[in-house]
Amino acid sequence: TAPCGQESLFTPEPRVWSTSVVSDGGGQAAVRVRLGHVAGATHVVVTAPDLGTEVRVPYVVLPGPIALATIAPDDTAAFVGRPVQFRATFTDRLWNPHPVDADSWTVDGAGATIDAAGVARATAVGRVRFTARRGAVSATASMSIVP
Repeated sequence: TAPCGQESLFTPEPRVWSTSVVSDGGGQAAVRVRLGHVAGATHVVVTAPDLGTEVRVPYVVLPGPIALATIAPDDTAAFVGRPVQFRATFTDRLWNPHPVDADSWTVDGAGATIDAAGVARATAVGRVRFTARRGAVSATASMSIVP
């Protein structure tokens, strides 16, 4: 426990901050919550020991703007005529995932096609590169096509 206005105690697992504040004459008290770097659902527990009450106040920390993209697999090989599933993942700058799909998939090279779901079909021997894009953020992956 730390007095209001001073740094609070932090326990790494589970992440718990604890602070004590005294209410004013009208029963009001205020605390600032500093959001962390991990997106997801969490809560604040407010207790009034003198009244024997405890309330959980849920909230959700949303990921920041999309800043990074990756594609899996990032390099692979396929036989002509065989499909390969590529998956694009988009995250904020702190690697919090965004539950979104690519706006578009493109292929650089004549040996394959790729659909909106990221399924590539090898059509001719060679090497191609795929790009998944969401807004201004993109990632690339490569595929070698063998007979």
